[in-house]
Amino acid sequence: ADGPPPSVVWWNGTFPEGCWRCGAESDPRASRDGRSTVSSFAVLDALLDALGAAKTSGALPSLRRVVLAGHSSGGQIVQRHAIFSRVPPRPQPFAVRHVAANPSSYAYFGPERWRGGRLALPDAAARVRCPDYDSWHWGLASRLPPFAASTPGGTNAALALFAARDVVYL
Repeated sequence: ADGPPPSVVWWNGTFPEGCWRCGAESDPRASRDGRSTVSSFAVLDALLDALGAAKTSGALPSLRRVVLAGHSSGGQIVQRHAIFSRVPPRPQPFAVRHVAANPSSYAYFGPERWRGGRLALPDAAARVRCPDYDSWHWGLASRLPPFAASTPGGTNAALALFAARDVVYL
């Protein structure tokens, strides 16, 4: 069962290029042409767009809120999707809530990390030991997946939209 049928989108799990929880592109072998890919973030956005179209058409007249909730790896994709989603923070015709529960890591919004009970820049020795500490998927400084890197207005615009979203951390 490890060999998905043709045209079923899948991610190969390599880090970070094939990491679905990081918003990476799907494995091109999953496409009909063997070259096309789609970001896991784009898939979630398409789901929200489809639900919005169904609500607008009258197919889901009682839909008022959609909750994207995830635990562990699911919490990782939910938190990171909330940063880079292209869906407006207050979409009509329904509200969207992102609930990130118990992920093993979060994407930090800047280079500071918790140290001694406060946010501070890691010291020089720590940055030498871990030069990618602020790279995606722990930070926003580099190696963003294509979907995130192509965010209109860049990372600052994404963070402004994130601040307006309904995001819950558990």
